[in-house]
Amino acid sequence: MHTNILRAASRSLVEQLVVLYDSCRSGSFIPLLIPPAGKQRVLATSAASGEETLFSVGGTLSFSYLFWSHMFNGDSFYDCFLSAKDSVAMAYPNRMTPQIEVNGNGVGNEKEDKTLAKEVGIGLGIQAGSDLPSIGNVSPTQTVSVGSSALIYAKDVIALRGSTGYGRLSPRLAIPVHPMILSQIYQPSIFRR
Repeated sequence: MHTNILRAASRSLVEQLVVLYDSCRSGSFIPLLIPPAGKQRVLATSAASGEETLFSVGGTLSFSYLFWSHMFNGDSFYDCFLSAKDSVAMAYPNRMTPQIEVNGNGVGNEKEDKTLAKEVGIGLGIQAGSDLPSIGNVSPTQTVSVGSSALIYAKDVIALRGSTGYGRLSPRLAIPVHPMILSQIYQPSIFRR
């Protein structure tokens, strides 16, 4: 069924067709979507042809969710792909290899694909008010016991556009908790390693 839908999409009348495909072995569909002459196909898949695609935390830790989150924030198509690719690489080391194919030869992740993808725009061109900041250094990991305090900091914070030089540290704590405790607090499907 997926093959028929993708082949129909490949023959569509539009000049540029953008396909984001997030499923197991989604990279195997790249050769099926070689565009006809005069057409452009921009393809991003969550996995290589022989790989499974992983979803966790109710689907919020998935290639497509991360891709569209960045798209909503105004990032370019290539930056969305790269951010989602890097995020799933951290979450699922050596298990998913997202693919991008733009030059129309049916082979993903070539240097030319990445170069061409930087010129691809989709949507309304939402422009973010500022870039997400890059944080160069943070305070070291600390153990804080009841009644004590700790100094936390972020140094070398850079935002390329729209930065006012002001920031706010949200009072969020990352507290490592044993998985058994998490499974008692949350539904077991939420915590996956």
